[in-house]
Amino acid sequence: MKFSLSESSLTEGETITLPTSGNVVTIRIDATVPTRPLQPNEELSGVGFAEIKMDTSTTREVGVLPTRGLDNLSSDTPLSYVLTRRVAPRERENRSDIELNFARSLYMPRAQEMNIAVRIDISDMSSSQVAELQQRMTTNSSLQIDGKTVSIASVTQTTDGALIGTAEPVSFSQGNHLVETTSTQYPIDQVIISSAGATTSSPVLLPRLTTRQLVQKTMEIQPCPEGCWIILGEGRSSGWKASIDGVDLGPSLTVDGGSNGWWIAPTSAAQTVSISFTPQKTLNVALALSAASVLVTSFLAVFFRRDRRGSPVSPKFHSPLPQRWKMVTIVALNALLMSALLDGRTALWTSAIVALSLWMRQQRILIWLTTAIFTLAMGATWWESLTTSAPLDFGWPASTQASHHTLMVCLALLGSLCLSRTNTATSQNSHIH
Repeated sequence: MKFSLSESSLTEGETITLPTSGNVVTIRIDATVPTRPLQPNEELSGVGFAEIKMDTSTTREVGVLPTRGLDNLSSDTPLSYVLTRRVAPRERENRSDIELNFARSLYMPRAQEMNIAVRIDISDMSSSQVAELQQRMTTNSSLQIDGKTVSIASVTQTTDGALIGTAEPVSFSQGNHLVETTSTQYPIDQVIISSAGATTSSPVLLPRLTTRQLVQKTMEIQPCPEGCWIILGEGRSSGWKASIDGVDLGPSLTVDGGSNGWWIAPTSAAQTVSISFTPQKTLNVALALSAASVLVTSFLAVFFRRDRRGSPVSPKFHSPLPQRWKMVTIVALNALLMSALLDGRTALWTSAIVALSLWMRQQRILIWLTTAIFTLAMGATWWESLTTSAPLDFGWPASTQASHHTLMVCLALLGSLCLSRTNTATSQNSHIH
């Protein structure tokens, strides 16, 4: 069945009635349409397009492997499938894995006999636990193919902290097959199904993360003679850079539905990969300048006072010509600042407000307007934090972009107010004798 999505599909709660007959429903995303202009270097992705809840007591999620090009393979082309369980990072305390067991549907382009191997990570197990697990793997299998249990014949331990279980070859017919692991005995991290001569029949050696920071990560990778991929699970961004021994690996590619990936050339030696978010240095400088601007502007607004010295009995007047030049200077500085930080449209309307308040000699307009804009910006950010569970720390520019812009406007208006109150030669008191 095909369902057409509408504007209401962009919000939570749309109900789709599925046919009552049958017990398998396939959901496929055919197209995605952006609901906002894409940011620079942003790509369209269908990941996260839909969150689906089934009104049933139990459901099972089955991942379907891509099938494109498999029917075009020749009969002597080696074929290998590597099925991996989604787990939380091993170094995370009190971790909860995304999948305790998994089910994957794969397509076999031809009838053939395939070798079967499973991999279990034992890096955080004691020697007694490893010995017990080795025995349980050969006596109680946790692997099923098309509903039939596949027995593990032998188990070996690797130097990188894993147990590799090997089963007897299994004959596959042409078509779709379901591979499942069960959590009743032990969790299987990987299932490798490969034909004779497949170069990727050996299990994939996972990298070991040695440094984990927000903008800096370091990982050690095992030798990969055939080449391998390093995948960073952060959202795709050209700001992420990877290097090995100071040699840049080039721009990242979009892999795994929106993550950053770098191809590692074939090597027989272990390597250390450094990944960093390069725009962070520029951002830190910008944050420091913003903090300094806030401090300086606040100091001027609170402590700077107009010099009121002069004869108490002499009438005072302001020279209109110097005051006009002062107004032009302040408006020009505001327009230049807003054009550099934001855009020409913002520079136009803020400069008009500054010019109007100075021409009317009503600097209170700037005070009221700055207070109102600041209050609205804080209120909008607070409301978004309540409705979307986003942290109230301005850490995500995409979600707090409006607040960042309005706060810059506040700084510009406050700076114009301070300049308008200065006691310079362009606005001196004169005396009539």
